[in-house]
Amino acid sequence: MCTNQKHFFAVAFITASLILSSVSVHAQTPPSSNPPVISGVIADNITQSSAMISWNTDVPATTRLDYGTTIAYEINSIIESSLRTFHQIQVSPLDTDTTYHYRVRSTDASGRERVDTDHTFTTKPPLDYTPPEEITSLRVASATVTSLVLTWVAPGGNGSTGTSTSYEIRASYTTIPEIGALQWWNSATVLNNTLTPRGPGSQESYTAQNLATSTKYYFAVRARDKAGNISPLSISDVRSGTTLAASSPSYAGVSASSSTVAASSTISAGITSTNPMTSLSSSAPGAPNSVTPLPAGSAVSPIAGQATSPTLFTGNLSYGMRSESVRTLQRILIAKGLLREGNDSGFFGSLTLAAVKKFQCSQKIVCSGSARTTGYGFVGAKTRAKLGGM
Repeated sequence: MCTNQKHFFAVAFITASLILSSVSVHAQTPPSSNPPVISGVIADNITQSSAMISWNTDVPATTRLDYGTTIAYEINSIIESSLRTFHQIQVSPLDTDTTYHYRVRSTDASGRERVDTDHTFTTKPPLDYTPPEEITSLRVASATVTSLVLTWVAPGGNGSTGTSTSYEIRASYTTIPEIGALQWWNSATVLNNTLTPRGPGSQESYTAQNLATSTKYYFAVRARDKAGNISPLSISDVRSGTTLAASSPSYAGVSASSSTVAASSTISAGITSTNPMTSLSSSAPGAPNSVTPLPAGSAVSPIAGQATSPTLFTGNLSYGMRSESVRTLQRILIAKGLLREGNDSGFFGSLTLAAVKKFQCSQKIVCSGSARTTGYGFVGAKTRAKLGGM
């Protein structure tokens, strides 16, 4: 430095906080050591010959499906190597009406594999347009003052072969009109029953109870198969029987001795059960309970003051319920033209609700409000009485 001259100096101070403020620290999560998580496994879009299997993984992974008719998954394995989180595989061709086992598997980019548990699905059965065989053997086998025993031979469920899945039994005070059997069927009362059809040629029995005394009834029985087809109905398939007079001690040719018959489904106040029962047996032709060939055209009027149809059901019905009583209600509404044919699923949905409201209003029961406030759309005592009295 030179003497007698002015000099300038700059001093820089670097603090620890300044150093730290200029450094970015990044924490990196170590890769997971677990295999992918599989969720949402489902089989849908199932047809007679194919099904769509789909699932999700929490990280991108491969797609693999093993399937077969046993848990050995012996048929095939379908593999897709691309990594994804949504997985979907269509399986085909498959056999109709067959249960398949399947499991899904996914492997992530690090080679870790997750194998899911066993699942099953069943392909749809072949289309069936063949109804059960027509029931031509119906007869009224015996009578009491308040009941009639019906018997018939079980039909085939697919024409003359196979077994039906259910019976539908209907009753009426009137004969079949000239225009045909189906109009009679649609207006007749559906009787509750829990009968399970037996194989073709087997004897079936059903007892209609809580009937009016000294009254003639007409009955018909039709069978349904798994596909929902119903057996044909002809005028000659409807049979009639007459309950006995309460004051008659000898019952005009019907033996006073009782004999036990096979267990049969009985209807009592709309509630079905299966019990052994005793009935009076016919011992001579021309008895009040004998089978009468159905005359066409004429009508039989009910006795004054008596109910105009057999009992339907006793429990209240409301929106959202699913039961056989709901199915009975739907068939009555169909017969009255308030619900379209085929809507007798047994579930009380929006279409049934609308039909019930129409019926209630037409019968001047209630025409406004809600099920909770006024009973509009609710099948309670008043609506049941109107349904059972028509």
